[in-house]
Amino acid sequence: MHELPLARLHGELDWIARRQIPYLYIVDVNYGIRRRDLDVVRDIGRLRAALGFPRYVFCHLTKNATERHLDVVLALREAGIETHLALSTQDFDPRVLQAVRRENVRIDRALALRRICHERGIPTFNELILGLPEQTYASFADSVARAVTPFPLDTFNLYLARVLENTEMGSAEQRVRHGIETREVPIHPDRPPDVAEVEELVVATRTLPVTDWRRAFALGYLLTAAHGLRLLDVVLQVAWRAAGVPVRRLAFDSMGAGHAMDLDASRHPGMHKTATVDYAIVLKR
Repeated sequence: MHELPLARLHGELDWIARRQIPYLYIVDVNYGIRRRDLDVVRDIGRLRAALGFPRYVFCHLTKNATERHLDVVLALREAGIETHLALSTQDFDPRVLQAVRRENVRIDRALALRRICHERGIPTFNELILGLPEQTYASFADSVARAVTPFPLDTFNLYLARVLENTEMGSAEQRVRHGIETREVPIHPDRPPDVAEVEELVVATRTLPVTDWRRAFALGYLLTAAHGLRLLDVVLQVAWRAAGVPVRRLAFDSMGAGHAMDLDASRHPGMHKTATVDYAIVLKR
């Protein structure tokens, strides 16, 4: 693993704090795995105490983080710095994780860590992906429902699977094996860029045909808005925790017993803003 010299790192953190930059994103997909990581966080805390910045720090802990890795998060909070714990699951179905070579991610450990965070008042954040190999509509519905929690500061984001150049999922063998169907869409559809850029989004696989992808898209972003943006979170929590109505069933009923929603952008502009990618553009051939 490549490490920057600590002197340079401390200098850059001091530069950030003195320019009153409030938000710091530590771009390390396995933060906390190095012995020095906790010391770096404590240094950030000292800068916060002396200069008042940064005020929020976000990082991704090691994939199978345990309670001992919470020292990083706790050190930030003790210094008066806002943060939350990111859970790197992408999906809660073991078959899907195996298909994308993330079988090293322990779902039971992630859920146990989430419970510990709730007990300590630490908010958590989860990132789910729609369109991964081996996903079905039923498995995706279960995953997105499990991302909804009773803790008021928890949230999750939903992303559409993208096929990137020189990745395994983009290979001809994987495309055939998983029946991956994609659409090329502009990265900035609302304004003409100086250089036209497109990205390849997955809209169907062998286990998730386009019709099911549509339903999953609607379900996922309905719960993203309802829970993540708190538009209907009170309704979700009361129905789930007081009346015993499962989140998945409540979402299905809201969509009309599980049928695909009308996703016309002119009638549902809010959903398209939430989704960040216009549904009509994605499915346009």
